Amino acid sequence: MNLSVQQLMERYVQSQRGLGRRYAGEERVLLSVWHYLEAQGLTDLDQTGFDDWCRTFAHLIGHSTPAVGRAAMVPVPTPL
Repeated sequence: MNLSVQQLMERYVQSQRGLGRRYAGEERVLLSVWHYLEAQGLTDLDQTGFDDWCRTFAHLIGHSTPAVGRAAMVPVPTPL
């Protein structure tokens, strides 16, 4: 079974909600990643894509370095 990034994200959010978590903010972050991937024509998120996605928030935090954007992101563990 080969799931898309969107399907993996949806499953992850559903599993967390099944554990009683709201996951509204995390869902917004994941949707932002998914929309970025879609807009860029990407099917997977690698380090370069993640760094580029973080840079899309540079205007919000006043810095353009990926490390600063990465620190503001919510950590999402890899689903099993």
